[in-house]
Amino acid sequence: MKKVFKKHIVEHIRSLFRSYQLRNRVLEKKDDFFKEINSKILNELEVVLTLSTGRCGTLYLTKLIKKNVKNIDIYHKPKPEYFNLSNQMFHERFKSKKLGDIYLYSRFDLLKESYLLKNQFIETSCKTTFMAYGVESLFRKSKFIHIIRNPYDFCESAISRNYYNSHYANQSRIFPSPDKLSTWANLSLVEKNMWNWVETNLYIEEFKSKSLSPIITVRSEDLFKSEQSQRELLDFISVSKSYVNIKGGRKIENKGKVSLTNVSMKDIQDPKLKDSLIYLCNKYGYI
Repeated sequence: MKKVFKKHIVEHIRSLFRSYQLRNRVLEKKDDFFKEINSKILNELEVVLTLSTGRCGTLYLTKLIKKNVKNIDIYHKPKPEYFNLSNQMFHERFKSKKLGDIYLYSRFDLLKESYLLKNQFIETSCKTTFMAYGVESLFRKSKFIHIIRNPYDFCESAISRNYYNSHYANQSRIFPSPDKLSTWANLSLVEKNMWNWVETNLYIEEFKSKSLSPIITVRSEDLFKSEQSQRELLDFISVSKSYVNIKGGRKIENKGKVSLTNVSMKDIQDPKLKDSLIYLCNKYGYI
């Protein structure tokens, strides 16, 4: 109880100090500075996005970065979370201006604070994955972290959280295009969740092949257990050489109540899905 109280006190003090810093930064700027604030943010602010399926350790990633990198603002689940936009963004991935504008104006206050405080802006939510093209088209100093988890472990974790199975958050999931929904209905729950893993990572690989931005790819298993992987990731984000190990080797947090174990390739009957799964597993070293 004392630790929780102390944590809240520390966070409150930090919040007050941040408000004080922001106020001073605003007051020291001339009016002309704010006329160009949009272009300054787009051209000068370093924005780092995480690309992932979710259920792959993004909360651990957030804690690792927060412990080790200075002068950052890192957000795991900022509002809005784009719940109702995920599927649309997935299918409209090349509408860069539209997606970029949505991101810029929905995050503008947070972006502006980071710019004024001369901090990096880092977001680790999987919900912004399908905004990658839009973010890169707007922010000159964008970077991306692609985090991958073993597909079978992801599938078990996702099903434990009721992905595609009568859950309010299903509005945030991706789905096939309307002309393929008849095939979708014939897939098992395991196959639907594996389709999510495959399609999300295929999208990310497509983006990586076209992107000119710095991108690092890391497996969550390595991030949890390998100090070298942790250091490489931290060096990618910042030139700071300070390092604090936050006890890797942990399991993914927030596991749900539904229990399912030993998902394997045998559970995938759809031929096209199986081919794509084999291709990505080979690429990521899971076979």
